[in-house]
Amino acid sequence: MEELGTVAYCGRIWLAVFNTVFTILGSACFVLGSVLRFRSDIFTSYLSGLISNVQTEESVFNLSDFIEGIAFTFIVIGLFIFIVGGLGCLGACWKLRTCLLVYAVVVVIVLVAQVVGVTLMCTLKSQFDISLKTMLKRTLSSSYTGDIGTDPVTLGWNYLFVQLSCCGVDNYTDIYTATHWNRTVSEGGLTVYLKTPFTCCKLEGEYPDMDWPLDPFCALSPNASNSNYNHGCYSALEGVVLGYTTTMVVAGIILAAVEIVSVVLAVLLFRDLHCEEEEVFKE
Repeated sequence: MEELGTVAYCGRIWLAVFNTVFTILGSACFVLGSVLRFRSDIFTSYLSGLISNVQTEESVFNLSDFIEGIAFTFIVIGLFIFIVGGLGCLGACWKLRTCLLVYAVVVVIVLVAQVVGVTLMCTLKSQFDISLKTMLKRTLSSSYTGDIGTDPVTLGWNYLFVQLSCCGVDNYTDIYTATHWNRTVSEGGLTVYLKTPFTCCKLEGEYPDMDWPLDPFCALSPNASNSNYNHGCYSALEGVVLGYTTTMVVAGIILAAVEIVSVVLAVLLFRDLHCEEEEVFKE
């Protein structure tokens, strides 16, 4: 019993410290979400000025709804973290077996959900790619308005085109389906049709403060030297994500290890408390 008691005592220290930090983190998320939800004017007064510089009167983007969605996410995540951390902390500090049991079960469920999620992402990657590409192409088709568009969807796409040096989802032909993109350009009585937006050209600088392309005909006659027309944004985004693969794998392993250790220690402490109660009843 001495060895078991030592392990259980160390488990109490681990669970108490770890879950106290976890509870503080959850509280911080909840407070931030609450501030966003009930004092959104603090942020909208600042962000609205930035958005007004790139947003037209016809834009349907609602900043208040956007902030409210973020606030709701923070509140839910914060509450979940606070409750789980609180269960672990109470169970360890006050030797409450019920709290320890619920805590262990919830952490196991979270761990299993993470494993299942990662497994599904790996095994169903091709289906995931197809679904995501379809969704992205749909946004181009229904909402993209060209180089000078100021709605959030168009700004987002143009930002990707410039920052990632890409064009379309797979390539520039994806933009042909954009029903709100006016491809005609009239100059000196001559009307021409653009093959790509100018944001697909090879540009210097960062969006929206980039320099005019060196080749003014890059949107009319794109080629490998003046345009990114054949470099899809989906593969470019994949490249960015893959660049952080090592970091994400290490973080995932550390998180899983911490969760497993927490469950094991919670179970050991639960068993130790159960043995203590049995000894008390025997006496």
